[in-house]
Amino acid sequence: MRTLENSQFSQKRRETLGLLGVPWLYGSLSNTTPTYTVIPPTSGLNYKINIYDIFVAVEGHYHEHQTQDILVLEGRLKVQLDDNDPIILGPLGKVQILPKVWHALEPIDGPVRYVSTYFFDAAQHPTGLPFPEDVNFTKKIR
Repeated sequence: MRTLENSQFSQKRRETLGLLGVPWLYGSLSNTTPTYTVIPPTSGLNYKINIYDIFVAVEGHYHEHQTQDILVLEGRLKVQLDDNDPIILGPLGKVQILPKVWHALEPIDGPVRYVSTYFFDAAQHPTGLPFPEDVNFTKKIR
């Protein structure tokens, strides 16, 4: 199992997060996706923020109600949106993915670290939309 401790992302980077006072929680969506929750979906805000370290492709999916913003911090990321040509993002590259838009992510030439912000209607979903309730792993036909 690859974890942050034995990945290319160093101890120094993890310490920096702590030094900045970021209240992150370490978790994982799978054995290959270390995840840091900066703002949890239950915060009462209309968004949640996660930092991901990915080493392998993220299966194609869509979010029923959430808009997702991705900002690449390190590495290069291929983003496939519906049946469009893929988008290649490098450091500080960003993309916004609207609800119901199928998307898949794949690191290029090594691991990728990115920030993902998910926005949702807090009036309709006061406790947020935690994974996996708003994620559909079937290809959405529009």
